[in-house]
Amino acid sequence: MMKFNTHYFIFGLVIVVLISDCAPEEEKLSKVAERIEKVEVPSTIPSQRLGNLCSGEEECISFCQNNRRTCESYCKENKNDLCRTIFPPDWMPTYKNSLDKELSGGYCQGSGTVNFGAVPMKPEDILVIIPMGDMIGGHVSPIDHLYLYPIKSRQANIYAPANGTVVYVATSGRFIGQETFIQTYTIFIEHTCDFYTLLSLLDEVSPKIKEQIGIMGEDEQRHVRIPVSEGERVGIIVSGQSLDYNVYYTQAPKKQWVFPEHYTELGKRLIVDPFDYYVEPVKSQLLEKNPRTVPPLGGKFDHDIDGTLSGTWFEENTNWYEGLLNVKGRFGEYWKTHISFSPDPVDPSSFVISLGDFDGEAKQFGAKGNSPKPEDVRSASGLVVYELVEKGYADSSGNPWNFFEKGTVKGLRVDRRDEIQGVVLVQLMENRKIKFEAFPEKTASQVNGFTENAKIYER
Repeated sequence: MMKFNTHYFIFGLVIVVLISDCAPEEEKLSKVAERIEKVEVPSTIPSQRLGNLCSGEEECISFCQNNRRTCESYCKENKNDLCRTIFPPDWMPTYKNSLDKELSGGYCQGSGTVNFGAVPMKPEDILVIIPMGDMIGGHVSPIDHLYLYPIKSRQANIYAPANGTVVYVATSGRFIGQETFIQTYTIFIEHTCDFYTLLSLLDEVSPKIKEQIGIMGEDEQRHVRIPVSEGERVGIIVSGQSLDYNVYYTQAPKKQWVFPEHYTELGKRLIVDPFDYYVEPVKSQLLEKNPRTVPPLGGKFDHDIDGTLSGTWFEENTNWYEGLLNVKGRFGEYWKTHISFSPDPVDPSSFVISLGDFDGEAKQFGAKGNSPKPEDVRSASGLVVYELVEKGYADSSGNPWNFFEKGTVKGLRVDRRDEIQGVVLVQLMENRKIKFEAFPEKTASQVNGFTENAKIYER
């Protein structure tokens, strides 16, 4: 999942999938639910409270029915009389898997996948869907979710793609321009214990969800259980900002990374292509807004090919994907120690050179001549020189094409500019390492080789 910055929510835990027998757990959950529902509520005693969550038995029992995970977390640390009234002292949930543990708190139901019969955003409100694998700004490694951009002049309603339960709500935020900061919401919908969707960057959640979560401050989280139906409105986007959209499946195919353990975001390894689960006619309606025509149609963000340059690399001794604390700002700058040589998400016949720190900024470029291809660069290739050029897209007639001005069209190709923005040198070494150095505002003829500023990157 997702760095939790302006655009992302992060868990930052290594996935450990736990599988257990569900029958005993269901009996325990039934007893807890029965105890919560049948407890006789005396007159409220103001001194009985769960910290700042609630006060008095009546209020706290009602609160914990809808926010059990939050109450459990408090009661594990504060075993007061009210906690003992609500939760039996010997109760401890058994988690079905890592997503259940972090999102549903042991209460998930069902298994396997479901079909999606509703759009996350109405097709007439969608300007373009950007597939997974894009690289832009601080998103140096290929992005692991879809972007659904609404037409800017419209308010876009956001819908649950299938029946499920909203189990987790988090707040983050983003800037409009340089000064205006607005709060946004991320919600997770549990469809089964194995299958979840994420809808992020909502300007507001539905009144039904809002009633349950109450007022949330910046960077807060709520564990809830709010049933939603297929096609039910769960939020809105009013500012033209994209909807970030993910689908997670515990049985997702193994990602094409040399070292999957170096990607420590919970859920990142479980992300699947949303289009694989949509039924017609919804699938075709959404794909009309997606400019990518090469399978997988939802895109791809794992491009490592062992023994070649292809894929993502991390500066040596910088904690791989997670990055170092001293390079993280308020919204994270973990990407400063990343570089990637990966296919373009719309036109994978071209590749992108994505740099976390190019003269102090995260930037993306095309390579002059689109050669040599990263998958062809090996240790025997020796020193490789890439001249960096800006890139855009052109339609089938060769005319420049901007998604955000013109929307979606099929058959786009990467359009590389002529002006050279700089040079990078790279050499594939043994032990899955590369030597790398960037030279802003230089051409190949002005660079003679590595300097003392060259760095080592690893997988």
